[in-house]
Amino acid sequence: MLNRRSKVVVSSLKELSAECFQINNFFAPVTPAVRPVNLTLTQDTKRGVLGGSIAATVGQYLLGPCDPTLAPSGLFMSDAIPDNFVNAPAVASNKVGVAKFGGEMETDIFETNTWVTPFTDSILANYTPGASLYCSPSGFLTTELPSVTIAATTLTDPAQDIVVGSVTWAPISTNLILGLDLAV
Repeated sequence: MLNRRSKVVVSSLKELSAECFQINNFFAPVTPAVRPVNLTLTQDTKRGVLGGSIAATVGQYLLGPCDPTLAPSGLFMSDAIPDNFVNAPAVASNKVGVAKFGGEMETDIFETNTWVTPFTDSILANYTPGASLYCSPSGFLTTELPSVTIAATTLTDPAQDIVVGSVTWAPISTNLILGLDLAV
């Protein structure tokens, strides 16, 4: 889920890569085999990019899910679930809106545990107003630097530690909503 709290530039020019409909959100696409526990996801979370996850340009006029090896290009505005009955617009048009620079938003999709020591360290306390947000190996917002988290995965050659946004509202365990100002 991604809510806009202010005017934001939304682009729907680029088409979605096949991976946008295939990515498995609950299990890790990279090592460790099962990613850190994420309090915002369940086993029932559908495949496909989720609204609030980070988009990256992966080809000419082609968007895909972001990871630390790619430069982020915005946040997906809605889910791209590969089910004609659930998300017909994305399936029919092969497009989903992507929020670009300058928006103030809220999302319930972000990392809640660290990739460096999975399953043991909650990072909710790191989401303080003003904290920088980056792309995690699973394509979600995190406060952990990509150059640090990438060492815990099979990914190589991180893009620069690109700031995706900054925290405006800190999530807590009883209200897992993250407020942010978008910077990409």
